[in-house]
Amino acid sequence: MRIKPESLASHLKQKLPEILLVSGDDPFLSQESSDLYRAACKTQGFNERLSYPANKGFDWSQLEEHLQSMSLFGENRLVEVHLQALPDDAGKKVLCAWAEHPPEDSRLLLTSSRLQTSTLNTKWFKTIENHCLHVQIWPLTMAELPQWINQRLRAKGFAPTSGAVKALCENVEGNLLAAAQEIEKLRLLVDGKELDETTVMRCVANSSHYSVYELMEEVIQSHSRHALHILSSLRSEGVAPPIVLWAVTREMRLLAKLKRAAGSSNDAQALLGKHNIPRKRWPAYEKQARQLRPRLLQRAHQHCLKAELSIKGSLKDDPWLHIQDACLALTGHMPPGA
Repeated sequence: MRIKPESLASHLKQKLPEILLVSGDDPFLSQESSDLYRAACKTQGFNERLSYPANKGFDWSQLEEHLQSMSLFGENRLVEVHLQALPDDAGKKVLCAWAEHPPEDSRLLLTSSRLQTSTLNTKWFKTIENHCLHVQIWPLTMAELPQWINQRLRAKGFAPTSGAVKALCENVEGNLLAAAQEIEKLRLLVDGKELDETTVMRCVANSSHYSVYELMEEVIQSHSRHALHILSSLRSEGVAPPIVLWAVTREMRLLAKLKRAAGSSNDAQALLGKHNIPRKRWPAYEKQARQLRPRLLQRAHQHCLKAELSIKGSLKDDPWLHIQDACLALTGHMPPGA
């Protein structure tokens, strides 16, 4: 059963699904949906948590063992599988077996980036989806953002004016995680329910000296030294790593698409327009995409993945170091030790 992320909370109150699949490219909505399921599982006594990054070449026998055996000491388990690549035949077999005969002492959380229609229509995927709750996440467009922010503000007890919603939209520029954090800050700083544009701007002014957008501007301009300075400032000012990783990952993917569109100025400009990049910044993006070596894009991708795993606790590394190395790669510099 496919549902939208905003419907998940009500579904979890009715029944805890044996499998939850979260797919989509928005990191905040994916994380929020996953956290809701984790909390619901914990409430139901699934206290042991196991996490597996299922990349290409993943040994699916690890998951098969959980399917065939009871957990140690009778502890109920939440098993998380982060699909970083589509499963091979062995993986498909294990996941279908789990879907059709789920172990009583376990719940399964599957997370994935956006799934293509060709995957959604396969037999193995339909088998899984028929036995699970599938939260399918689509990125919000800039036109949809005001309604999303308005609903979230009202859910927190505010009665926002249209000016307040517009001011917040302009500040976060499509970053849902940043929007959610600003709303939480408003909840702490603002007394009463009324929320106008002046109040929003006053609270937003207390934000970090630098923003992730200034960071990415320096990355696109290949200003590695200043980019690392901004990154260090963001860290010291307490900006959450997922916000920064979201911005770095977004720019990395856009540069990769521009690289593939190299040789066609029309294709590149259409792509930049689709991603709401201001026209005055198009030349910098096109130049960076042309001169960035494929190896550096691959290196940036690897560090983004490691940063994500570090944030989720699957990798015992400092996510900031991987974010730093991803930024270095995108500025055209090979990270140290690479």
